[in-house]
Amino acid sequence: EFQMQLRMVALNEPLTGNMGGIQRVDYACHRQARQAGLRGTFRAFLASRVQKIDKIVRPPYRAYPIINLRGEMLFRTWNDLFHGGSASELSPARQQRHDIYSFNNRNIFNDIVWPHKVVWHGAGPSGERQLDSYCDAWTSSDAKTLGVAASLIASSPSSHQQQQQTGGGGGGKLLAHDKFSCQNRFVVLCIEATSQVVASGWVKRVVEHFEQKTI
Repeated sequence: EFQMQLRMVALNEPLTGNMGGIQRVDYACHRQARQAGLRGTFRAFLASRVQKIDKIVRPPYRAYPIINLRGEMLFRTWNDLFHGGSASELSPARQQRHDIYSFNNRNIFNDIVWPHKVVWHGAGPSGERQLDSYCDAWTSSDAKTLGVAASLIASSPSSHQQQQQTGGGGGGKLLAHDKFSCQNRFVVLCIEATSQVVASGWVKRVVEHFEQKTI
């Protein structure tokens, strides 16, 4: 029996808070997904001025499991991400932690391309925008500007040291609400947001606007 699922994938390199704005990051997710041979519509897992992060995935798809590139479950459903507690922790139904991979199939948990296992998102625990803490709408890498991000490391000897170095708190939850300097280079995630048919018009507009640009 076929089961609908949504894939969560990282961009191929970490980025500072200056990502060129949300549309440019959305286009990077689209472009890298196509380069990896993935169909579906991928959008940046980032809050923006115009959208709460929990609204990125359209309502018909919010009950689907979130998986990594290898088909391993990361979250039971999209909605679970925003309920807090253990539901927002990585792979809540499993004893082992399943890893997140980039579009070029690198494991962000153990690859040196991502020295900090921290994810930009710019949202509160329920997905609401943090207008004072999302790196000036993802256009600033100023050391004094702050952005909300989450450490992917719940508890390990290295996690405490990493939090001291980057300025954040505890981790393990994808929507942990810690503030970091926007000069840091952190993981940027993309989520498979809708079916190709539903989003075809949106994709066409973004691609046309950024077809000559890269991130």
